[in-house]
Amino acid sequence: MIENCKTRRQRGFTLMELLLVIGVVGILSSIVIVAVNPAEQLRKARDTQRENEAAQIQKALEQYYVKNNAYPASVLSGWGNSYPICQQGQTDTSCINIDALIPDYIGEIPVDPTEEGTLHTGYEAYQDTGRPFVIAPRLGEVFPVDYIARWRFTESASPYIDSTGNGNNATCTSTCPASSGVSSRESGFGVQFENPSGEYLIIDSPLLGETEITVCAWVYKVNHRLYSTVFSDYSSISRNFILFHESPAGSTNSRFYIGREDGESATSVAKAGVDLNEWSHICGVYIGDTSARSYVDGEYEETSLSTSYSNINTVASNYARIGSYANSYTFRGIIDDVRAYNRALSEEEIQMLYNEGPTE
Repeated sequence: MIENCKTRRQRGFTLMELLLVIGVVGILSSIVIVAVNPAEQLRKARDTQRENEAAQIQKALEQYYVKNNAYPASVLSGWGNSYPICQQGQTDTSCINIDALIPDYIGEIPVDPTEEGTLHTGYEAYQDTGRPFVIAPRLGEVFPVDYIARWRFTESASPYIDSTGNGNNATCTSTCPASSGVSSRESGFGVQFENPSGEYLIIDSPLLGETEITVCAWVYKVNHRLYSTVFSDYSSISRNFILFHESPAGSTNSRFYIGREDGESATSVAKAGVDLNEWSHICGVYIGDTSARSYVDGEYEETSLSTSYSNINTVASNYARIGSYANSYTFRGIIDDVRAYNRALSEEEIQMLYNEGPTE
C-alpha cells in the first residue's frame, strides 16, 4: 500500500497539462514583449497602416487609369521623379492633387499616421511604363525625411519647386542652367550647367543661425572648373557654407566650407572621389562647434571645429545659389535632388540617402 502511494506521487505531468502550460507561457511572453517595448509595437502598427494605405492609393490610381486612360494629376515617369501627394482638398505646386479619385475609387485620401502638416499626405507617387507606384518614405521610421528644403528638379524650366511645401523655390532669369528636365539617375530629371561662369539658381538662405546643418546632392560632373560649386550661401558679406568647392583645380575633391558664427571666416574639409562622367552623392555635415564632414558616396573626411563655430551666422550672404559659388564658378555637369536639413545627419542616415532607390 505504501509502495503504491509512492508510485503515484512520482508520476509526471500528462500531455494535456504540458500543452496547457506551454500555451500559458506563450501568452505571457507576448504580453511581456508588448509591455517591454510598446514603442516598437506601435511603430509596427503604423508601418502596417502605411503599407495598407499606400496600396489603397495605388489601386485607386490603377482603376482610375483603366477607366480614363489618364491619371487625375501629373504623375511623372520614373522613381527619380516621385512626388509628394497633396492632402485631400489641398492644391500646391509642391504636391500632386488626386482628389478626383474620390469617391468612385477611394473613400478619402489617406495621410501618414505621423504627418503633422496640413499640406502633404506623407506619401509619394510616380509611374513606370504606365503603371502607378505609391511610396511610403516613412516606412520603418528611420529614413531622414525631415529636410527643410528639397529641390527634385522635375520641372522643365524655372521656377524649380521646393517640394517640402516651405516655399523656398529656386529661380533664374538670365542665369538659367543650359538644360532642364535632362535625364538623371533612377529615371529622374535634373538640371545641367555648362557655362563655366554665370549659370546658377537663386534661393533664399535656408539655414541661417542653425547650430547644425546637413546639405546633400547628387552630381554628375563632366568637366573640371576651379572653385565650381553645387550649393552655397557664401560671400564677403557672410561666409555661411559651400557644398562642393573644386579645389585645387582638376581634383576629384568635394570640399565643404563652413563659416564661423560671425561670418568673417570659414574652414573647410575635402573628400576625394567625385570622378568625371559618374554619378556621385555628396554631403556636407556641420556638427556645431564639434566638427565638419565632407561625404562622397557614403564615406567622409572630418575636421575639428572650435567654439567660434557654434552656429552659422544669422546674416544672409545675398548669394545663396545652386549651381555656382557667388555669381561665377559654375558647376560643370548635372545636379539633382538637393536637400537641406537643420540638423547633423548621422553616418547611418547619410548611407541611407546614398543607398536610396526603388524596391524590387
